[in-house]
Amino acid sequence: MSADRSWLDEALCAQTDPHLWTDVPTGGGYTKARRICQRCPVLAACEAHADWLEERGLGIDGMWAGKTRRERRHEQQLEEAA
Repeated sequence: MSADRSWLDEALCAQTDPHLWTDVPTGGGYTKARRICQRCPVLAACEAHADWLEERGLGIDGMWAGKTRRERRHEQQLEEAA
């Protein structure tokens, strides 16, 4: 992955309210954002880009590829432990 973000042109999140992915959720949490992410045609590119950013210490908040920062970190810890 690189800094290329051309995939964003096809991202469903780019066509909806950005606050769904960036604001601290209330009530249902990120439920609506997760549903949108699940059917996004560039989900894999989004996840790869989030990983690329985090590998470089460029902390990212909110939801990327249907996962919160905490969920991404947990997955990374599981992978490192395996």
